[in-house]
Amino acid sequence: MLFYLPIALTALATTLYHVAQKAIAPGVHPMVSLVITYATSLVACLAVVPFAPGGVTFLRSLKDLNWATYVVGLSIVGVELAILLAYRAGWKISLASVAHVPRRIGPCSPAVARASASPTARSTAWSSSRLGFPS
Repeated sequence: MLFYLPIALTALATTLYHVAQKAIAPGVHPMVSLVITYATSLVACLAVVPFAPGGVTFLRSLKDLNWATYVVGLSIVGVELAILLAYRAGWKISLASVAHVPRRIGPCSPAVARASASPTARSTAWSSSRLGFPS
């Protein structure tokens, strides 16, 4: 049973993550959303620490951290922001959850299709693809 628990947790958490990520209000600044997301994660992690298995204390674990923990933290910010912006650009959960690459202006994007219509449409398409950041 313990062998399958991580995979079941991964499936459940990933599904919940993508559904919630797609439901974030479009008017919210992406970085404000990430700050609140990480504050919530911090509280959840600190609440679980006393119940986590392992003989090493919290303070000892802090001393044993290396560079990789910090790089993972920075990488997570990039992944989170990319997924949020991909959903705001119109990606479907079934594609964005697998690709993990936001679609920007490219040959098949809606922005390029709109831009080919007229000069006015071109400037509108560019201004509407501002990475999901509110103006």
